[in-house]
Order: sequence, then structure tokens, then C-alpha cells
Amino acid sequence: MQKPYVEHLNAVKQILRYVVGIEDLTLKYDKFPSFVLSGFSNSKYRGDKDDRKSIFGYLLNLGSGAISWASKKQLATALSTIEVEYHAMSIAI
Repeated sequence: MQKPYVEHLNAVKQILRYVVGIEDLTLKYDKFPSFVLSGFSNSKYRGDKDDRKSIFGYLLNLGSGAISWASKKQLATALSTIEVEYHAMSIAI
């Protein structure tokens, strides 16, 4: 940028403050962990009271730290609890 405005400089300052403030937020792994991949999933049948769609989530760990996680509402309405559990497991895998 040839002529940065005050708004641009303020935005850069705010970004730098944010980066400095989160430097301690890191995933930490043990020095000699057993690098075992483990996963967990869960779901709630018709969890949303408005549209009756199910909610699911999963967590994947490698050794002692989480490497992937999510919690979402399913796009389609499930007809049974087993369908919800199956969908949650397939997303996690």
C-alpha cells in the first residue's frame, strides 16, 4: 500500500496485539507419547427444538493432544437415533 490510512494502521496494530496475546495458546504434546490415534463421537437425536434436526460432534486425539474436533447440526432430519449415531461416526472417520 502506497498511502496507508489511519484505519489501516490501527487494524495492523490490533492484529499484532492479537497475535502477541495468543502465543501461549498452543497444542502441547508429551515428549515421548504413545502416538495412538483415538476418536470419540456423540450425537443428540432431534437436539434443535426449532427444526428438530440432530446435533453431532467428534474429537480426534493423537497421543495426548486433540488434532481435530467439531460440533455441527445435521443438514437433514434423521428418522432414528441409530441413523444419527451412524452419521456422526461417518463424519468423524
